[in-house]
Amino acid sequence: MDYFIEKLNKNFEIANEHSGTISKTKYIASYIFNIASYDDDIEKDITNDLLQVVNAISYWKTFEYIKKCKDNHKNYIIMCNLLDKDNLIEWGTSIRGAWFQINEHKLFDNILVSAFRDDEANIL
Repeated sequence: MDYFIEKLNKNFEIANEHSGTISKTKYIASYIFNIASYDDDIEKDITNDLLQVVNAISYWKTFEYIKKCKDNHKNYIIMCNLLDKDNLIEWGTSIRGAWFQINEHKLFDNILVSAFRDDEANIL
């Protein structure tokens, strides 16, 4: 896992060299999930919502996440559809029980959250 975190951090540094100083949430939004809004606050909000859903899926806590509040349910449905466009998740007969279509179901959580946990965003 250290290899992935190092690679992610290196790619973040390269992106900063080419694009000027960008935040880690901007990097995740633009370079990893291809989210474009031309508004840093919107991208930060979307990225935070997306990483909360990624965390819920990674730890098989989707039903608990959805039950917390109506906004979580709405964010979950939107973010699952966003992740599905790149064929990253599968949900069989119920979107509420989605899982990642990759071998390590905690890959996103381990890489993104560990590498990018900082004070600049309220990620998770």
